[in-house]
Amino acid sequence: MVSVDYYIIDNKIYLVLNKKEFNGSTYVYLANEMDSADMIVRKLIDEDTLKMLDSKEELMNVLALFIK
Repeated sequence: MVSVDYYIIDNKIYLVLNKKEFNGSTYVYLANEMDSADMIVRKLIDEDTLKMLDSKEELMNVLALFIK
């Protein structure tokens, strides 16, 4: 059996596709299980808490990690 991490955001299930460390924080790349075009990046505060990124600059820096 395969275990998949997920978070519920706005009553939608988002699957964790990838996780990266950057500048002392952990970021997760998530995809909506019902809509593969609905993808988001969030900062992991603890195992149960995700936070939106603070700025466009932070988003651009983190996205670069996920596309390498």
